[in-house]
Amino acid sequence: MAYSDAAAEVLQRLSTVTGGQYSFFDESSGSTALAGAAERLLKDINLCDEDDDDIEIKIGDPSGVVYNSNSNEYSNDETLNIKRFLFPLVKTGTWTYTLERNSNTDESITAVVTSRPRVGTLPFKVDTWTSSKTYDYSGGRSGVVAYAYVHQGYAPIVNASVEVEVSRPGDTLNITLQDNGLLPDNTANDGVYSNYLLGFKSNSRYSMDVRVESVEGETVIIKAGNALPSRTLSVFQNTTPPVRYEKVEAFSRTASPDAIDISGYNPTADQLDPGRVTDLDIAIQNKLSQTVTLSWTAPGDDLNVGTVAKYELRVAVTFASLRVNFTQATMVKNEDLVTGNMDPLPAGSQQMVTIRLPSNWSSAFYVFGLKAFDEASRQSELSNLRSITLQPLTIPQQNPAPEPASSATNFLIWVGVGLGAAVALAVVLVVIICICTRKSKTKENPI
Repeated sequence: MAYSDAAAEVLQRLSTVTGGQYSFFDESSGSTALAGAAERLLKDINLCDEDDDDIEIKIGDPSGVVYNSNSNEYSNDETLNIKRFLFPLVKTGTWTYTLERNSNTDESITAVVTSRPRVGTLPFKVDTWTSSKTYDYSGGRSGVVAYAYVHQGYAPIVNASVEVEVSRPGDTLNITLQDNGLLPDNTANDGVYSNYLLGFKSNSRYSMDVRVESVEGETVIIKAGNALPSRTLSVFQNTTPPVRYEKVEAFSRTASPDAIDISGYNPTADQLDPGRVTDLDIAIQNKLSQTVTLSWTAPGDDLNVGTVAKYELRVAVTFASLRVNFTQATMVKNEDLVTGNMDPLPAGSQQMVTIRLPSNWSSAFYVFGLKAFDEASRQSELSNLRSITLQPLTIPQQNPAPEPASSATNFLIWVGVGLGAAVALAVVLVVIICICTRKSKTKENPI
């Protein structure tokens, strides 16, 4: 626990090498870092050593019932100096609390709400962390990322509102975490929300708190379609059973990804690279007109914030040539554009251009890659690569060999012949018998 800015800088490194938690309390009246850290470590402790019976606490449940110090759910622990309301079975919905003080003395009061699942049910949980507990602007390029995994058991909870508050006295940032599959998020709708922590204004410690809230009519849990609650959702599409989306009742959760130490910040310099394009795609290709339509999501001037200064879209005949010698590949120019333009749009916008392919190339295989540049000539990492081929594919045709008569055909033939012979034999026998019988009767009954 770093208590104020006077705390030793070695605390962060100590927590890293020992695998411990790292929190920062800035001594401001609005900071909950100290109480939050104590609650995470000790679960049931009060950091205030003063008892005050002048405070009246009221709790309201979703149906409008109000509980106070006269309710059976209320208790006062004088040893730990904690006033508690314990509800064994609570109603789902929005709860409210009211604190009233009879005197005019200014003081801060901390309220902690802890929820536990009912027997046989899994709780909604939030696991949160950052890609690093420190960030040095002078040597950094890609920033630091905050993550929050919202889930119930193994089932992800998606379409929730997830925000992280990064604060210190006089400097508070509110950043929305996304689960949309765009950097820094890896996979859309997997319950892991993430975003870059941007906007720091000083070289100092910052505390962080993540708040998750359900969105009415939108937040759902993605569960496997089978009835086994212990089976996870497979990442392999060909083996994944049909999934079902279950709407969640209203809920909110808070958690802390610890603190972060910022250094090397220079407000007069551009210290971050543009964001990397990760969804470059081929929307349409036309062999007759020798054109291809490309689409991508616009990155930001500083990672995923702002608008870049320009793009460089280049085409080559191999993947290796783009990765190793991007600047040597053929650059798409304005005269190569059929529709659209290469003017950058604000971060998160969809961009699309149709280009005419080089007509003087002997190869019919094309690989595309893109980089973004800002006003300070800082460049992004190379985008994902996409390729097409306009070479027609010829499938060799072979004359089918005559199929030999199958055993079933032979069987039918022989059966047919055999039946024919049997019928003929039967006819002969009938004729002979009839003739013989006729002759016999002639002898016995002469005319």
